[in-house]
Amino acid sequence: MDKFFRKPVAACLALALIMSQGGTGNIGQVADAATKPVVKLNKSSVSITKGKKAALKVVKKNVASTKKVTWVSKDKKIATVSSKGVVKGIKKGSTVVNATVKYKAKGASQFT
Repeated sequence: MDKFFRKPVAACLALALIMSQGGTGNIGQVADAATKPVVKLNKSSVSITKGKKAALKVVKKNVASTKKVTWVSKDKKIATVSSKGVVKGIKKGSTVVNATVKYKAKGASQFT
């Protein structure tokens, strides 16, 4: 496939795969660095070609449970993302993929 397609998509996804946590994650508790919840993606960048797919997953540390993960591609003409985090290349270019996670930190009483 076209090498000019892979580089822009990889560069953009590297910048785009920043997760929105929606809060501090430590409700009603004092947390130190060892117990602070961490929610991130398993990959910091992805390079895909037209028609190919790459799966992204949420990695959790010090998180009791997750309620919902919402995936969004900023430009669906370049790449789409499924509700399970599978990114598919549509055409040459670059785009941003975001994941928003609703989670409950260990020891917390409500979701963040």
